[in-house]
Amino acid sequence: MGGGRTGPRDRRRGVFGWTPRPGPAVLGKRGRTDPGGRAGPRREPRRDGSAGHGPHPRRERRGGGAGERRPGGCGRPGGGVVPPPSPRAPPPSRRGDLAAATRHAGGVTSALLDWYEPRRSPGTYPWRTSPSDPYRVWVSEIMLQQTQAPRVAAAFERFVERFPDVAALAAAPRSEVVTAWGGLGYNRRAVALSEAAREVVATCGGALPVDPSALSKLPGIGPYTAAAVASIGFGVPVPALDTNVLRVVARWRLGSEPHGLRAAPIRRAAAEAVDRKRPGDWNQAVMDLGRTVCRPVPRCSECPLAPECRFLASGAQPERAPRRQGAFEGSTRQLRGRIVALLRTQPSAPLTAVAETSGRSMDQVLTTVRRLAAEGMVEADAAALRGEPDGRVRLSG
Repeated sequence: MGGGRTGPRDRRRGVFGWTPRPGPAVLGKRGRTDPGGRAGPRREPRRDGSAGHGPHPRRERRGGGAGERRPGGCGRPGGGVVPPPSPRAPPPSRRGDLAAATRHAGGVTSALLDWYEPRRSPGTYPWRTSPSDPYRVWVSEIMLQQTQAPRVAAAFERFVERFPDVAALAAAPRSEVVTAWGGLGYNRRAVALSEAAREVVATCGGALPVDPSALSKLPGIGPYTAAAVASIGFGVPVPALDTNVLRVVARWRLGSEPHGLRAAPIRRAAAEAVDRKRPGDWNQAVMDLGRTVCRPVPRCSECPLAPECRFLASGAQPERAPRRQGAFEGSTRQLRGRIVALLRTQPSAPLTAVAETSGRSMDQVLTTVRRLAAEGMVEADAAALRGEPDGRVRLSG
């Protein structure tokens, strides 16, 4: 790609007398040109790492059949996989050391995917199906946000059997969704899942969006979950950066612990390393590798990335940052869980029963009930919101 950075003494006049500001790179002499010779605008890279050519993410994207269009990058109703656009590979890094690592990444990536192959079957985790079902991927990723995989595996099949697709989840009363969420904790995720399903039905006819930026606008979905659903469910080549992936990429590609780097270089390295043909498998492989092998104290002898790991080659010692978690016993989180657990077993309960069951004071119960009501988790009558002992509370419908 020709051209370089323009400086104060190196400005070039455009076709209509426009003088570019110092700083931005100039492509060739006039930038990208159309058949008429006019300088065309330079498109910024999209969040999925593509060069920005092809259909704009805000425009309609093709759906299931020929000529069918769905708004907002929606997928196919019923969870079918929509073939993603063919993005251009990201531009090579300007850092010489990272570019050198990129040239050797193909063989190591193949070894990584070979290492992951026996772990990708549904026997390992029930949401790992082939081909991937975007709905199951979405539900599993929401469950995995703050709950360990073995607990999720025990609850996942029961949940998707009760709510087999987006439409069924959207049609269910919120109280049923929260009840089915039992055992997973952090019940706000169930409320967000219900709200997101209703939004997808209303805007996309029950088909999850394909584009990560559209997914991230749904309740309960942040950048990581959006990238995971897009890559695993739809094959969009974008890295899903959780704590494990950040650690693996920082060590493998940049030779450092992640807390010693800024986020931007790690994101750039991950975008260059992600496998363009199997991005979902690549993301899950790196997640599993970080969870089981490239841990805070790594087991490098078992790692398929060891031959090209810059951290291992440097001889650096892992630094385990201290991690503290607040005590659960006596916490507000514990009280929230007890209130929801009680309301799962009966249509409604008075504040006095909630206080007796939870072992907390009426003031603590009232404060927590008001918060749960504001979040849409529970419904409280006027007497309960005023703090009257006989006021009743129930799960939101």
